[in-house]
Amino acid sequence: MTDGVTTTWVGYGGRPVSIDIARGRPLLEFIENTSEPGIGSRPRPLTHHAVADRLALAHWPSGHQIVVCSLTGGTGRTTLSGLIGTVLTELPYAHLRRPVALVETNPPELSVTPRRWGIVDPEPGTEFHGPVGCTLSGAWAFQDGPRRRERTSFSILVIDAPSGLPSEVSAVAEDPTASVILLTRPDRASLADAADALVWMHRHSQVTRDRVTVVINEGIGKSDRHAKAAGAVLGIRCTAVHRLGPNPTLAPGLVLPSGEALPTRLRRRIASICLDVWSTIRHHPTHFTPEEKP
Repeated sequence: MTDGVTTTWVGYGGRPVSIDIARGRPLLEFIENTSEPGIGSRPRPLTHHAVADRLALAHWPSGHQIVVCSLTGGTGRTTLSGLIGTVLTELPYAHLRRPVALVETNPPELSVTPRRWGIVDPEPGTEFHGPVGCTLSGAWAFQDGPRRRERTSFSILVIDAPSGLPSEVSAVAEDPTASVILLTRPDRASLADAADALVWMHRHSQVTRDRVTVVINEGIGKSDRHAKAAGAVLGIRCTAVHRLGPNPTLAPGLVLPSGEALPTRLRRRIASICLDVWSTIRHHPTHFTPEEKP
């Protein structure tokens, strides 16, 4: 008991950090007050149902861009982009909103999206110009990207960006409201490189940390010694960190599952990522200047 308040635990800091970061700094006591939720209380994690409900009712600015990036190739950008497009397209009430677009930035001769995303031929007489087709879940797919004036025809655009710094992607550099998902491998070196990249971009005011959600793809590698500490360091340099575990339905060469074929556990994980991405949005009346509007 402390001043009539029941204390259930005493900790230091708001989130786990590396000892190297905390070394030499004063530690401040953090006391949770369970009798009076609010200031000083740890927020409870959302349940899967709460995540699904919030995401289904989330309002996305028209033409909002979610750019899936990675510093190196082979991290699963095309897979994650397709899964995000599938989950957002299959949300309740999604049919009442403008469609979701998947944008492939690789040259057509290097593209693997037609077989990975399960693209079918577009319907004749469509109002959108230049799509490669439509995925099995109902998202529109583009290879060279829809024209700027057509961005408002979509609720969300998920962009499969080329490997490299997110700040070098035109969609990120030209649109300060675009959300960034940085995909990385689970080993310590990859996590450290991602943390260094986030620090550099934030320091040069190119991509601020509140725009970035990090996804650690555990299906393409194994964590090693000090990987956990490196992940904790990475967590304080972005909005949120998610781990995407291995799944046999995501094996290379297979069409991404959709509908009832998409495992429930995987759908919940992608929905949680999307909800954190939505929380990074700075709500602006429009992404376009008057000259760029249709």
